[in-house]
Order: sequence, then C-alpha cells, then structure tokens
Amino acid sequence: MKIGLSEVILIFVVALFVIGPDKLPEFAGKLGKALAKFKEASSEVTADIKKNVTDPLEEAQKPLKEAMQPLKDIEKEVNGNIREVKQSFNGIGKTTSSDTKKKEKPEENVTAEAAQDEEKVETDSEVTTSAEAAVDDKNDSKEVDEA
Repeated sequence: MKIGLSEVILIFVVALFVIGPDKLPEFAGKLGKALAKFKEASSEVTADIKKNVTDPLEEAQKPLKEAMQPLKDIEKEVNGNIREVKQSFNGIGKTTSSDTKKKEKPEENVTAEAAQDEEKVETDSEVTTSAEAAVDDKNDSKEVDEA
C-alpha cells in the first residue's frame, strides 16, 4: 500500500487540527522513531524466518531433487520415444509425390482394374436389361387391361 502526496498532505492537515501546531513536531519525531523500530523488527523477523524455515527447507529439498533427476531424465527419454512412435504411425499409409512418381503400376494391378471395369459394364447391362423387362411387363399389363 503506497501513500501518495495528496494523502500525506491530508494526514498532515488533520494532525495539525487534532494535535495542534505546538505538539506536532514532537509527535512527528515519535512517529518517525516508531516507524524505524518497526522496520528494524520486520527485517529481523524476515531474517529469522529465512534462517529457520527457508534455508532448512532448501537443504531438505536438495536430496529429493537429486533423487528425482534420474526420473526426469527417464521421463524425457520416454516422451521422446513416444513422439517418435507417433510420428512413425502418422507416416504410415502416406506417400509423397516423389514416391508416386517412382512407383509404376504392376501388371497385376492393371489386370485387376480391367476385371473391375468389365464387372461394372456387366452390372450396367444387367440393370438396363432388367429395366427394359419391367417396361415390357408394364406394356403387356396395359394390353391385357385394354382387352
């Protein structure tokens, strides 16, 4: 918490009215001495806390940190291996443009594709034939109705 210039002036004016102009310098001196003692006491407490709490904790943590270091090294190594495996799995089934240029279709693939094309043509002709038969049946049923 910081006190600005306007707050200090306000405090001074209030102190001037409450204490009076005669006792104000004496009171300010006592306040200054009290603040100095408070600052000294707080620095002693801070040093005492550091000496009795912080330093022993750091000393206790040193062996734990040393014991944890091999585990951290193993963790880094395992994470690196996992990353490599993920990258290798991500690369499965993907081909680059240079791979596709180098690969030529073997004759087996060409004959398999030709067989698939023939089956597709046969299927298309069967669909056409069945559609024509359905139209013929419809025409026959109309002739029977007219008769």
